[in-house]
Amino acid sequence: MMGLARLVDEADMRVLTAQLQSADSVALLRLAMNVFGLLFLWRVFGSHVSATVMIGWSVALIGAVAISALLIHRRKIGAGGVPQARDLRRHALTGLLHGLVWAACMTLFSRGEGAEHLVALWTLISCIMVCGAISYAATPLAAIAFLVPCIVGLSAMFDGETLLPLRALATSYALSLLVGCLIYARTFARQHSTTVQLAEQTEVVSLLLREYEQGASDWLWQTDALRRISGVSQRFAESVGMTPQALEGAPLVQVLAGTGWESGRFASSLHSLADHLKRRESFSNLALPVDVQGRTRWLELSASPRYDDNGNFQGFRGVGSDITVQRESADKIAQLARFDTLTGLPNRAHLRDALDQAMADTGNRRPGCAFLMLDLDRFKAINDSLGHQVGDQLLSQVAQRLRHVCGGAGFCGRIGGDEFGVVIARIDDDRAVARLSIAIIDALSAPYQIDQHVLHVGASVGSAVSPIDGHQSESIIRSADLALYRAKDEGGGVHCPYEPQLHAKAEERQRLEQALREALEKDQLHLLYQPVVDATSGVITGFEALARWTHPELGPIPPSKFVPVAEEARLIGPIGEWVLRTACREAMRWPAH
Repeated sequence: MMGLARLVDEADMRVLTAQLQSADSVALLRLAMNVFGLLFLWRVFGSHVSATVMIGWSVALIGAVAISALLIHRRKIGAGGVPQARDLRRHALTGLLHGLVWAACMTLFSRGEGAEHLVALWTLISCIMVCGAISYAATPLAAIAFLVPCIVGLSAMFDGETLLPLRALATSYALSLLVGCLIYARTFARQHSTTVQLAEQTEVVSLLLREYEQGASDWLWQTDALRRISGVSQRFAESVGMTPQALEGAPLVQVLAGTGWESGRFASSLHSLADHLKRRESFSNLALPVDVQGRTRWLELSASPRYDDNGNFQGFRGVGSDITVQRESADKIAQLARFDTLTGLPNRAHLRDALDQAMADTGNRRPGCAFLMLDLDRFKAINDSLGHQVGDQLLSQVAQRLRHVCGGAGFCGRIGGDEFGVVIARIDDDRAVARLSIAIIDALSAPYQIDQHVLHVGASVGSAVSPIDGHQSESIIRSADLALYRAKDEGGGVHCPYEPQLHAKAEERQRLEQALREALEKDQLHLLYQPVVDATSGVITGFEALARWTHPELGPIPPSKFVPVAEEARLIGPIGEWVLRTACREAMRWPAH
């Protein structure tokens, strides 16, 4: 600040520059005051002071002013205009010269003069000191160099015991000016040092923002108090398919609405954005669909209102990003989670949700909604003989036909394998379920052309209706499955509605299966041997071994009842092995013939 130490960093350089610029800005004031003082002295003291003294002092004052102007000029053209610490010291030298000249004035023009001239001289000197303090305030070394000689000159001007109070007053006045200059210089340096730091921080922030704009996927945006876009970034303009010039000053909501602005049909999220802007409240992660050159892109905006120091609303400032890729990925994941990848139909979970919604909508209404479960007939044979690739193509064509038949009458989907389901959300006709089931069977039973193969499959359908056949989606699906089981038992190609006895039969089948497993473990089966007789000769040629089952509680159970259960439960293999071993062991004890 004083110019007596070496500059350390850029902040010191900027403070020094500000000091010299401040001094240069008031140099003209200092020159004008010196000229005014010179004219004043010639007017007041010209006839009372010898011409030699007046001319000599005037030459000294003009020389000091000339030296000051020369040093300023040399500083500006020298060293490429870059200020140095020595410039402050040179500036202090000019202050010292001016101080010495005016101290000489106080000494020379105050001797032998009356009170009137002394008052005039003090008035001039006080003005000169105030002007000098103002002009040297930012450069404390120059202020000291100027005011210290003036303070010494005051002692000479107010010489004598009678003028001692005036000397003390004038000296206090000059010292006050000096202290004020030092306080101002300190404040000046701190202020400019803070300004330098703020400028550096602003530069760093601007650099970070530029790097953020160039390298990040997000971008900055802002609006004015009238919700018009301002300060448009290139990335923001690219996201909405416009140029920054076209975006500048355009209403934000209108730009995001795109072609829907004229029709008034906006996305709900755009209405939400408009409400936030209207209420001047912060919002974050607001996803908006935007039509960009015929393609829907998704933008995510976050922003907060901004106010000036007086609390006046200035608009919004926030961050935006293009989340089209993420949105499309999320939609694809949702598609995979709720739709079958092979057929494109809703999957089991989606069907279940649709059935839950239908049952919630119909409540206890009778009849409410219906669920159809259908299974392809003879599909396994095609899959085994022609391969899974042909089977997959067949399932795709089945899905197309099923989607076409159902249309708006039902919500169809794939449960898994060759099983499909249809949800009828509301039944207004008692025959609607039967008609749709028959239409599905007819459509799926028509021939299929796959590559060079003409394939024939059929379809069996089981149906259940809420709330008659169940009050929950799980019970409705189970009832439809039992009805489908019955349709398959009847040879396939038919529709069977659920009946309560189907559940009883299913439970009976379950009990028989469990009992049959226990019969194998506890050796409850036995064999009967029926002779095979030659009808011509009447000679016994062999025996048939017939499996029989007598349950301890249920009594004799005929093969027509337990053999299908054994086949379905995959117990027929162990039973066959037991029959073969038992019959052979028995035959070993018979006569050879």
